[in-house]
Amino acid sequence: MRFGPLVCLTVLAACGSNEAPESPGVTKQTRVTVTPQQTVDLTRQQTIYAVDFMAPRKRVWNAVMASQTALGIPAAKIDDGTGTLVFLLQDRTGKVVGRPASAIVDCGMGAAGPRADSYRLTIRISQKIESLAENHTRISTLVEAWARSPGLSMDRIECSSIGTLERHMVGLISANLQP
Repeated sequence: MRFGPLVCLTVLAACGSNEAPESPGVTKQTRVTVTPQQTVDLTRQQTIYAVDFMAPRKRVWNAVMASQTALGIPAAKIDDGTGTLVFLLQDRTGKVVGRPASAIVDCGMGAAGPRADSYRLTIRISQKIESLAENHTRISTLVEAWARSPGLSMDRIECSSIGTLERHMVGLISANLQP
């Protein structure tokens, strides 16, 4: 007997994720001066990670708050009424949530290696928690980051999230939702 295709389909269905597809993000345009006579416009897409949980909004809210406490990222704004949370790390160098900063954000390469590891980072995590049904809640997360040279420069460099922090947060939230 040939069960190959049926077994493959069954395994693929069982490996389904709790995550919804990523929502399109905001497109940002940054103008960079290369020389006094030359500028370059850089356009980058910010990704909003949306994850659906089969749990009531209040339970997901509590799991998110417990996860952020475990990460040690200070809250800048929390509004339970609108389901909005903003967490902010400022002037962080070297490591972020126990990992090299370059494993969390990409700020490009400098003479000493990844700028994220040696520059002063500001990372803002914005989350929106919304109830889609009685036991269906969506969390949308946007991670934005900037870096400044520890030397003389006051100019900030736009950084991009690699997605590591968002995935780590989803794992913590899922663990906090377990009975």
